[in-house]
Amino acid sequence: MAAMRKQLIEYLEANKGFEDSEVLCKDKGWDHEVLVGAIKSLQSEEQVTAEPIKREGWKLTEEGVQYMEKGSPEFQVFSFIKSRGSVPNADVDAALGAIAKIGLGTCMKNKWVSIDKATKVCTPSVDAVEDGVQKELSSLSTLDKAKLDALKKRKLIAPTSLTAFKVERSDKFSAASQKAVADLTAEMIQKGTWSSTTFKPFNLTNVSGVPCTGGHLHPLNKVKTEMRQILMQMGFEEMTTNQWVESSFWNFDALFQPQQHPARDAHDTFFMEEPSRAQDIPEEYLAKVKEMHEWKGGQGSIGWRYDWSEENWAASGCVVSFPKVGGRCRIKSWDLLELWY
Repeated sequence: MAAMRKQLIEYLEANKGFEDSEVLCKDKGWDHEVLVGAIKSLQSEEQVTAEPIKREGWKLTEEGVQYMEKGSPEFQVFSFIKSRGSVPNADVDAALGAIAKIGLGTCMKNKWVSIDKATKVCTPSVDAVEDGVQKELSSLSTLDKAKLDALKKRKLIAPTSLTAFKVERSDKFSAASQKAVADLTAEMIQKGTWSSTTFKPFNLTNVSGVPCTGGHLHPLNKVKTEMRQILMQMGFEEMTTNQWVESSFWNFDALFQPQQHPARDAHDTFFMEEPSRAQDIPEEYLAKVKEMHEWKGGQGSIGWRYDWSEENWAASGCVVSFPKVGGRCRIKSWDLLELWY
């Protein structure tokens, strides 16, 4: 590769370019695949421009190469029989091996040879023949489609494709340029050769990162959504939970929690300066809660038996709990029941 690159640079130094890399290889005796590698190396460094030229063609198979060198099976069989005058069929098989059967059949089809049915002796029927197959194999580019298909059917040729290049020097071409390297090594840093080394530019065109994953439902939110749908389909309604500032009455007293109970301090409660007191407590319901706390209780309860303070229940604050919502919803439910019944 390095030697071919050097030869290509020398050629381009003397010539602006060439029209066809395949033709150039035939003239110079170069290997086309190696030349293409050198062309692409210079192209990656933007020293040349290369325009591809695609060609479809045919190549000889391994069997086709043998027939090209020694002649077709039918020609070999005829030549063997002709050289001996008359030959037993068994001798032809022994001398020519696998191609004897193929060649003898074609010879008889072409009426080049005849076989005595009684003695099984092969005798030439003509003085000379022309090996058309060998001739066709040597001139594939001049054959029509029918002849090419016939050779392909006999597995003597196979389709092939070749990409040649039309190459021209670019403005960045330099005969003294070095081959660009891809990696910076520790040796380059130690010896200081990195400063005079040409590096390949980063190719970020086809670089792709790991696909980002997103949009997944959180498992807890998924279960919560499924349960919500089930309950709402059963006829339940959602409670309003967006009232963040609530009085101690709804958060504690309405839920029958004593005003001096230590559980009140366990809640994350932040009391407000403004408004500092609640104003929307129904008087009738307030009286019932006070009565329940102080002495009478109800529903079999004797209450908490202490003096219930209005100062404590009226305080308002930001609370992070939702039992208070249940108290308000029960009040609304009772009001609806009274309307219905």
